[in-house]
Amino acid sequence: MVLVVALLILEKQMTWESEIKSLILFGKLNNETSDPIDVLKITAEKDPELLLSLIIDAFDNSASGMVIPGIAAILCGTDINLFNPKVDEQLFELLASYSATELLLLTELIKSKVFGRGLGSKNQKIVRRILESWTEIDLKDNITLDNKSVYALIRLVHPRFKGSKGKIVKTLLN
Repeated sequence: MVLVVALLILEKQMTWESEIKSLILFGKLNNETSDPIDVLKITAEKDPELLLSLIIDAFDNSASGMVIPGIAAILCGTDINLFNPKVDEQLFELLASYSATELLLLTELIKSKVFGRGLGSKNQKIVRRILESWTEIDLKDNITLDNKSVYALIRLVHPRFKGSKGKIVKTLLN
């Protein structure tokens, strides 16, 4: 009897993991009665490490799915301080590779409070840190590609650009 219960629990866990994987990689759930936002919220609260590992796998395989909403769920659903520094660095590296358009989408999703918390200081500092890590060339490239997104991000998270990057931003804002 104990073995049967253990197998049922294991099967339920594997089904849940396959649902999350399908959602992150392909943007759809196998069980169409579930709400994707609720699934991401629950996973971010119960097993953020699983969600982050699936997001990293999806990113490595260039799958778009629901990676950005998954990241938003992690940032809003868990205390980032619970992660170890290695995981925090992985999340930062992943976000640092995003363009201004993708970062704005993430920021707006967090700001909408769809996943609970809004764009509080913790999430604002994460996005600000990414913008501040851009080189002068990265900043110019993002402005060239989508100056409206860069402008909106600057207005939302108030990065502290200095020197030549500060001059580029002043030009953009004027």
